[in-house]
Amino acid sequence: MKTATQLKQERRSKMDEGAALLAKARGENRNLTPEEKTQFQTINDELKRMDSEIIEAEERELFEARIAGASGVPAAQTSAKDDKDMRSFSFTKAIREAHAGKLSGLELEMCQEGEKEARTSGLAVIESKKGQALHLPSNLLAIDRSGKPVKEARTLVAASSNAVATEKLGFFEALRDRQVFKELGATYLLGLSYNLGLPGFTVGATAVWAAENAVSTESTPTLAGPSPTPHRLTAFTNISWLLKAQANASIEQMVVGDLENAASQTWQQAAINGTGSGQPAGLLGLAGTTSVTHGTNGGVPTWATVTSMEALVETANANKGSLGYLTNGKVRSTLRQTPITPTYGNAMVWPHIGPQEINGYPTAVTSSMPSNMTKASSGAVLSGMIYGNWNDLVLCQYGGLTITFDPFTRATYAEDMMVLNMWVDSVARRAASFCVTKDLVTVPVGA
Repeated sequence: MKTATQLKQERRSKMDEGAALLAKARGENRNLTPEEKTQFQTINDELKRMDSEIIEAEERELFEARIAGASGVPAAQTSAKDDKDMRSFSFTKAIREAHAGKLSGLELEMCQEGEKEARTSGLAVIESKKGQALHLPSNLLAIDRSGKPVKEARTLVAASSNAVATEKLGFFEALRDRQVFKELGATYLLGLSYNLGLPGFTVGATAVWAAENAVSTESTPTLAGPSPTPHRLTAFTNISWLLKAQANASIEQMVVGDLENAASQTWQQAAINGTGSGQPAGLLGLAGTTSVTHGTNGGVPTWATVTSMEALVETANANKGSLGYLTNGKVRSTLRQTPITPTYGNAMVWPHIGPQEINGYPTAVTSSMPSNMTKASSGAVLSGMIYGNWNDLVLCQYGGLTITFDPFTRATYAEDMMVLNMWVDSVARRAASFCVTKDLVTVPVGA
């Protein structure tokens, strides 16, 4: 049974066949011959049949996704061919054709999917054919378009109000700050609608010993959980009319790179240290996490810092899932100069060689972790570190991504303004899964 994506690929080929037939007659400045008219009518009839089959396939896949979401069983994944097709999506071709109001081929199919997803998510839609915007679907953003192998990521693509497992996340790979949540094992929810909750037991049932005929003791589990809320994340850049006319891979990366980098970096920074006001609340300031502190003005991280963070998570019974550390380069440099104990001076908290680990747990490093926090009279010099089960960090995206074109503001410079809009959030399913420290004094770089 063919998927909706496969059927759309076949429809696109049939549309190209009809377009070639018309283009030939137009190029020869003549009408269609009787034979060509019959051929064109056959193509048109097949397109109508394909449209019906695509609708049926989409309804079938939506039903399967809902069943999978209800039962916890993943629905069918996109095929390797589908992934390859989506990797060939050209941003510059889409931008150029959308601006002219003449989208075609794969770029047209993807933008139609993006518009459909945006409507399902309750977002305003500007049709791409009007030449003012591109709506890109979340499954396109979840494809690694570099062609390089990617590690498995804990990623879910929502179908209506349910969720279906998928495996790859590649859109946010070109970065300023190093993107780390994927390697740590965070959960991504893509293509969400607004009515999302992540329920769980904050207090579970209890069991007691009782005599053979004694009445059992009642216990009442407490059900609660975070409710993600879409926050608008936006960025813009200017593209020259000459650059827009190009279509090779290096130019495409230049065009899209600035917007990708700005969006991915800002989202990650907020997930780590967001204020919660108009943006996601970051883990460093999240209520319910445990914490380790170091003196009035902070202190140098030690082996005790590491073991205390691990102990606090374990005491909360949250030492499960994808456990690991997140910090910045300054803390790494300091821990590589910090002995586990003075007695064994050659054994450092962060080993000089081997895997990127602290005490056997994977450790990620990014400049998104602040190094300018303050405490008392410390000055803006303190760094942070987080330990926990990263499966419980959930990064949510609502709908796909919209790129809007403004051809007027920069017209005197022969440039178009491209504005990116996406709606995202990040939440912790269980705050107790994380322990944070925000007052680490680090060794000056080069000292």
